[in-house]
Amino acid sequence: MKTLTILNQFWKMRLRRSLSILTFAIFGITSLTGCATSNLTSFTKQKVAEPYVNVVVVFVETNQEITQFNEEAYNTIVRKKFNNLSNIDFRKNLENAFVKNMGQTSTLVTGAGSLFEAGDDIDYASFIGGLKKAGAEAVLVVNMNKSWSTTTERIVKNDALNTYDVVKDANPNASYLCYLIDLNQIKPVWMGKSTGSGVWMVGYNTLNNNLAKNVNSKLNKEGFVY
Repeated sequence: MKTLTILNQFWKMRLRRSLSILTFAIFGITSLTGCATSNLTSFTKQKVAEPYVNVVVVFVETNQEITQFNEEAYNTIVRKKFNNLSNIDFRKNLENAFVKNMGQTSTLVTGAGSLFEAGDDIDYASFIGGLKKAGAEAVLVVNMNKSWSTTTERIVKNDALNTYDVVKDANPNASYLCYLIDLNQIKPVWMGKSTGSGVWMVGYNTLNNNLAKNVNSKLNKEGFVY
C-alpha cells in the first residue's frame, strides 16, 4: 500500500508539472501571436491615371481630420507639428518605416524631416514649394489621432525556484488617420484608418512598421504607388 501511495503521489506531481508546462506554452503562444496586431480600412476618393512616382510622408498628432489641404488646413493641422522637436525620434522612426516599406520599387518615398529643419516655422507656401522642389507629386499625411495602453499577462518560468510567475506587460496601442493628397488638386485622393497594438519602435513587429506595410499594400493595390 505504501508503494502504491508513493506512485500515486509521483504521478500526481507529474500531472501537475505537465499541466503547468502546457499552461506556460499556451500563454507563450498567445503572447507571441498577440503582441502585434494591425488593421487598415481604406477609402479611395478618386482614382489616378498613373501611380505616383514621388511621395513625401508627413507625420502629425492631432484629433482633427483633413478634407482639403489648403492654407487654412495646413496652418491648423500640420504647421509647427510635422517638424516639432518634442517627438522627433518617433517621427523619424515612422518616416523611415514608410521609406523602407514603400520606396522599394519605382515610387520614391521621402520623409518630410529630411526636407525641412526641425523646429522651423514653415509657412504654407514654403511647405508646398519645398515638396514640389523635391519632385513630390503627392504627400501622405499620417496622423496619430489617439494612443493608449492596455495590460496583458504572460507566464514566465522562474528557474531558480522552479515555479511559474505571472508577469504583466503594458502594451501600446494607436489609432492612425492617413491621407494621400494630390499636390496638384490639393485634396485627398485616398484615406485610410488604422488601429494597431504592439511595440512602439524597437523590432520588426512595431506599430509604425505594420502601419507602413498595410498602407503600402493598399496604395499599391489601388494603383496609387508602384
